[in-house]
Amino acid sequence: MTMKFDNIAIPVDFSESSLNAFKYACDLARRHGSRVHLVHVYERSYYSVAGSAGGITYAIDATENDHMRTHITHQMKELTQRPEAKGIHFYSKLIADIPVWRFYEELEGTQIDLIVMGTRGVTGLLHGGLVGTNTERVIRHSHIPVLSVPEGAGFTDTKVILFATDFKDPLDDVYPKVVDLARLKGAAIKIGVINTQNNFSTSRKAYEAYEELKGKYPYERVELVVHNDHSVEEGIQDLVHLVNADLLAMLTHGRTGIGHLLKGSIAEDLSSTLATPLFTLRLGN
Repeated sequence: MTMKFDNIAIPVDFSESSLNAFKYACDLARRHGSRVHLVHVYERSYYSVAGSAGGITYAIDATENDHMRTHITHQMKELTQRPEAKGIHFYSKLIADIPVWRFYEELEGTQIDLIVMGTRGVTGLLHGGLVGTNTERVIRHSHIPVLSVPEGAGFTDTKVILFATDFKDPLDDVYPKVVDLARLKGAAIKIGVINTQNNFSTSRKAYEAYEELKGKYPYERVELVVHNDHSVEEGIQDLVHLVNADLLAMLTHGRTGIGHLLKGSIAEDLSSTLATPLFTLRLGN
């Protein structure tokens, strides 16, 4: 299944981490002619009102709310005027009073193809903090592919994509999207298989699966790498450095985490520790 990049969403909080992700989103949008949807979640101001029966109710502070929205809208407009944003078509959306990690649910009618988000921002994301567990929740629950850009990850061209897999899950809905991204970025693909003491696959089996995948979805710049390590997570971390990957791509099972060898919460854990951008794709989407 070919991956589209017509509509890219990026939640912003105006921190350095958010600006890093903004640059990634702008680079992708420029290469593919995508529309970029800037999203900001905030909490509205309320004031208490004493009721006639002695109870207390709460009402929106319209003046403060209007002031807040005006300020946020101005900040979002400033983003669209940055040099990296030149020539890109932007939409802006303010979302109030929802759990921050559920922002993507408010975009369901927009047909978003990719979420690009900054992680570990100093101020947190959108007055709510899309860091730590919130980042993991987006990766776990979102049916939309997610590209998370960690704080401190310098913006560089993507030359090498590491796709970590055990070949035990169906990849027909996933690997073609990695190929699409590689073509778009002009990057090489390293398909990484992590062997551990408890989860071991022979090089021959890995190579046979690799040849079958490569035959179904040809790409001239792809290579298989088999790596032995103590754990899958440590192996992926090491392999990122060994192949000089600029981007790590992984399959997720949504709420059940990574299947088979890439099992549990590997992708979610890596999202909070990895210094390299992470591209997660939901199985079946």
